[in-house]
Amino acid sequence: QSLQVPAAAAAHFRQHLCNVVKRDISQFGVRNFRHTLPFEEGLVVHDRMDVGVPFVNGEKIAKDWDKATLVVTEGYGHFIVMKNPDVIQRVADFIGER
Repeated sequence: QSLQVPAAAAAHFRQHLCNVVKRDISQFGVRNFRHTLPFEEGLVVHDRMDVGVPFVNGEKIAKDWDKATLVVTEGYGHFIVMKNPDVIQRVADFIGER
């Protein structure tokens, strides 16, 4: 909805995704896949002004992932946040510590 994709296109995408991964869409949450990741800890970076993915989704991912840290930014939206020097440094530090 937040991406303003037509309902029929979104439904087709969801069905195609389910067919490709051979799982129901209800199984796509962090709780269901985190045990398959090759690492335990995670860093979730989410901007409060993200109009593409609601901020509450980032909070939920961090909450559902036992060893995740939520890094909150404000005013960068969905894509510009990845160009923020402080965020880049935070991600680099996180990766370097592992």
